[in-house]
Amino acid sequence: MSESRIIAVHHAPGLRFREELRPAAFVGPMQACHPDEVELCLLVEGIEHVRHGRRDGLTVAGEYSLVGAGREHSSWTDAESVREQILHIGRERLAALADDAGLAVPAELPTRAHVAPPEVTAALSLLARELAHGEAQGHGLLVDALVTAVWVPLLRRHGPREPPAPPVEAATDRRLRRVEECLRADLTAPHALDDLARLAGLSRYHLLRAFKRRYGLPPYAYLTRLRVERAAALALETDLPLTRIAQDVGFGSSSRLTEAFRRRFGLAPSRWRRERRGGATSGEERRNNRVSGRRAAV
Repeated sequence: MSESRIIAVHHAPGLRFREELRPAAFVGPMQACHPDEVELCLLVEGIEHVRHGRRDGLTVAGEYSLVGAGREHSSWTDAESVREQILHIGRERLAALADDAGLAVPAELPTRAHVAPPEVTAALSLLARELAHGEAQGHGLLVDALVTAVWVPLLRRHGPREPPAPPVEAATDRRLRRVEECLRADLTAPHALDDLARLAGLSRYHLLRAFKRRYGLPPYAYLTRLRVERAAALALETDLPLTRIAQDVGFGSSSRLTEAFRRRFGLAPSRWRRERRGGATSGEERRNNRVSGRRAAV
């Protein structure tokens, strides 16, 4: 029995991509897809026999097949070698993507081969190239966009026509409020994404997308905004030093507070405080002025 040769393997959170060259007379074993993944198999070159469960079929170059989580499948070739691209996507990531697009993942994925839309083929090729490049600037954002470009046309084609039931959205909204209340209750905690996802009972990907859709920002950016708003209130209502305010709201240093303040208000916190108070100097600035005056006198 001839063995296949793996040309490329790439990984990303919730994704695995591999490209294989299978020789003539290749016979693959019957094996089950990972129970937490769905497979998209695109035949790039050649003709391949496939078996899904008890159903046999034929796939030619330019066609794809889908393998549901835990489903058994195998393939074999005749007198011609084949080249295939296989994208494994986590069920949670696919469900979150479908939810964002207002679509749904079908309970049963079709097993017969379909002609791949040109935009799906192109997006899959670009995705493979981007995954190979690693952590370049904007890598994660581009990977997300290309995964969406691959799967949205397929979900439109194979997904159920009815949108997700409203109770699911209501339940998700309650979970998001739980996360938002947790962030607001303790501004100084690190609030790791995994911990927030467990609190909500959602996957990391679903939480990121649903939280941004509900509150306009992903969780950490939302936490930063809460910290800045609390820092602004303390700067306006108290004479606390800015270094103390930075620690009290979770920034840890005045430089991080200044950076976040400039992004939010366009001003450094000391100037923002002075202008909001009508030009009056803060207690901290008065102390600094007295120290500067004594040094000048010496």
